Parts: sequence; structure tokens; C-alpha cells
Amino acid sequence: MANSCPDLCFVINRAAQVTASTFREEHIKELNKAIKHANATKTLSLTYAPLDEETLHLRVYADAFFASSDDLSSQLGYIVLLCDRHSRCHVMTYSCRKSRRIVKSIMAGEVYAFADAFDAAFIIKHGLERIYDQHLPLVMLTDSKQMFDVITRASHTTEKRLMIDVAAAREAYKRYEISNVGLVRSEHNPADGLTKPQICAALDATLRTGTDVNPVEQWVTRNETMADSATETMTTAERTDGRSGEEDPGV
Repeated sequence: MANSCPDLCFVINRAAQVTASTFREEHIKELNKAIKHANATKTLSLTYAPLDEETLHLRVYADAFFASSDDLSSQLGYIVLLCDRHSRCHVMTYSCRKSRRIVKSIMAGEVYAFADAFDAAFIIKHGLERIYDQHLPLVMLTDSKQMFDVITRASHTTEKRLMIDVAAAREAYKRYEISNVGLVRSEHNPADGLTKPQICAALDATLRTGTDVNPVEQWVTRNETMADSATETMTTAERTDGRSGEEDPGV
């Protein structure tokens, strides 16, 4: 069920982590609540309506929930959407899992979730560009202000263990492998529903309507000349703007 129901992915992942030694009454309550939700949303399914091929771009939402598991490990989640200028979207992939690495801060969780999301999205981007024979902008979206600043403003994290992942994300941003990075509120982040037990209105609306109209709080205005130079060796296709909701990312 987790393969076709993003809204149940978190609960299913949490249930899979329960062992005989960690079992508590709360786990039964969580599972019963999920079953009730599943029965009430039987008609909810992933839909794939036609998109405008000329304006295709990828929007990627990432999120982390610090020390949320029974063993105090963190939950990481992301969702990759293929969208067009009308904000219609296809769910390409999504993930909800327990962090395999030790997370010592909220920032660390956000970095790991961001890195996982970019890795998955970049593979999809590469495949789709070969299929459509055009450049597809990749827009990364996070609800972490600190993460947004680290990538776009070259501010520094104090955790040395994060430097490699941050440097890789920054390099992808500088080379325009990431077309832009946007900051969204938590309530407008569909990936929030993949890391937390409560129903996420943003994820629910995206699944029900097949559109992504979540507003973006902050974009970075990027130099188009630099973007053209950076992508010259990557593609000869015309660059198109990535968008989220009604906002202009300025790429």
C-alpha cells in the first residue's frame, strides 16, 4: 500500500519499525487511525493527466522530523513532482524512511533529506531529458530556513559531518544542476506528510487535485547569463522556468 498511497507511507514505515521489545499501546492506536483513514479515502489514487511538454519541470519537496522514532532516530522524506506551467503535476517518486545516519540536530536531518531528494530527482531528470530531448529545470523546495540559507547564501554550518553533503548541494546549485531553491512554510510542504503522523493538507490537496499550487515564501533571483554558461556543456535545449504554485522562481 505504501507504493501507491503517499499519505499512508509514514504510518506504514513507522509500523515496520516496531519490534516485540518496543511495542506499546500507542502503536495500535496509530495503526487503527491509519486504517480508518485508508477506509475513508478508498477512492483517493494517483492520477496522471496530460501535461504541457514545453514547460515541464521538476519540483522536489524535502523534509525531516528530528528524533521522531522510538529509538530517537529521525524520519526523512521527500516527494518528486513532474509539473507544467499550469501547476498540473505527476508524482514521480516519494520516500519515507528512518535515517541510516546519526542525526544530532534538526539541521542535520534537513541536510540528509535534501541530499536524498536531490539524488533521486537528478536521476529522474536525466532520464526524462533523454526521453523528451529537452532541458528540465529542477527546483528544490524546503521548509528549513537554515537549509535554504546554507545553500543559497553560502552561510556555514557548525557541524563538520555535514560539510560534504552541504558542499555537494552547493556545487549542484552553482552549476545550475539545481535550477533554483525555494523556501516554503511547513503547512505548504507536501513532504511534511511523509515524515509526520498527522494528515498533511498540502499532500492531500496535491493527490486529490493532481496539481501543486503550494505558495513559495522566498526564491533567489539568479543570473540568467551565468545559468546559460553553466549549462552550455550539459544541454543545447532552451531553458524553461521552473515554478511552484503561482510564484516566479526567477531562474
